[in-house]
Amino acid sequence: GLLQQMPLGGHALDLTLTLRHDRAAPLYRSLAAFVTSDLAQSRIGLRAGLAGASAQLQALTKVDNLGRVATLLRTRTQEINAALGLPLAQWLGSAEAPAAAWPTLSWSMQQVHQRAANTPLAEDSGFAASQRPDQHNTTQQLKLDWALPGGTLGYGLSQSVQDNHQPGRETADFRQLAHQLSVDWAFSESLRASLSLTRSRQRSAETGLVNWTTGGSLGLDWQWSERWALSASASHNAAADSLDRARTRNDDLQAQLSWRFSIPGLDKPLPGQVYLRAARQTGRQVDSAFNQDARLSSRWVDLGLSFSFF
Repeated sequence: GLLQQMPLGGHALDLTLTLRHDRAAPLYRSLAAFVTSDLAQSRIGLRAGLAGASAQLQALTKVDNLGRVATLLRTRTQEINAALGLPLAQWLGSAEAPAAAWPTLSWSMQQVHQRAANTPLAEDSGFAASQRPDQHNTTQQLKLDWALPGGTLGYGLSQSVQDNHQPGRETADFRQLAHQLSVDWAFSESLRASLSLTRSRQRSAETGLVNWTTGGSLGLDWQWSERWALSASASHNAAADSLDRARTRNDDLQAQLSWRFSIPGLDKPLPGQVYLRAARQTGRQVDSAFNQDARLSSRWVDLGLSFSFF
């Protein structure tokens, strides 16, 4: 903790620095936790908080093939993450402009550069020079969330760019832009509903092909007693491209009825749950290039029993 509750402009400033280094030797295994072997990574992060706002900045470097085996590819990944959160409702709300009129704004950015750190001989490893990775990915996301009397309203805008520097594939780049609108509403203490709509566009720089994806989902949670609860969800997603080569559509319906109970335990009651879940999934894939039209459908019912021991 570099700074803790330091007075600044009538507010308190917090500043935290994080340093971390991890190394797992080749062939390392652990029974207690999931650990990726043959990997070393170092991370440095800085976090600041002032007047309800927060800012984060983190840099990470990781490398594999710690034994530098000549016939194995050695990759180096460099990553930068940044995030900013601004409570506009807290700052700008007043009697003339209620706080609900202003959203909470959050922005995040991630840059990842992964490249080959060695050049294995093709006759020994099977790796050609054109197979050595070298790719830059950048993702940014902007979110606006409004707190309403009965729920929340959110809008998100995300952009991602894939920039390939791999020899022979320099134009294999993609750009994607996505919009998302979500509503979470509480009709009562026991009944809640959520709605989400998405629309994205992806363009290939190599082929000029543009893909559109449109989707939506609706969810319902109803807990009419301490023991009984009902949840249901429905989603629909459709995709198409600018040349009408391929079209897909997927629909999903699920409903679950659950009953909570408890049985005597050693020192306290042991909670448990019985649930009945029914689901239905359908899909269609149309490929005009190969004159294919496939329809998929599946239905199932699950009956489950679970206990919580901790």
